Amino acid sequence: MERKIDFPHPDLIALASLFEGIFSIDWLIELTGLKSTQILNAMEEGVQQGFLAREAPGIFVFKSPKKRGTWRNRLSGEERSRLHRNIAELLLR
Repeated sequence: MERKIDFPHPDLIALASLFEGIFSIDWLIELTGLKSTQILNAMEEGVQQGFLAREAPGIFVFKSPKKRGTWRNRLSGEERSRLHRNIAELLLR
């Protein structure tokens, strides 16, 4: 049975799940306006819980496409579309 994951910012993990492959906490800072420590703490919790891996300082990746999909599905279709547009704008800068 899968354990319920409790995060202070579950929407932050859901946002991170919209990135294909690796993602940077710098991108999440830019998209959310949260402090780096808040984001880093949430990502480190994901590493501790076993569904995120730290690829390099400030760079993370979901270990499982299934877990990534679980988090992504927490967002409505409208939220996903809006956030994908924001991500695209960020990555095109």
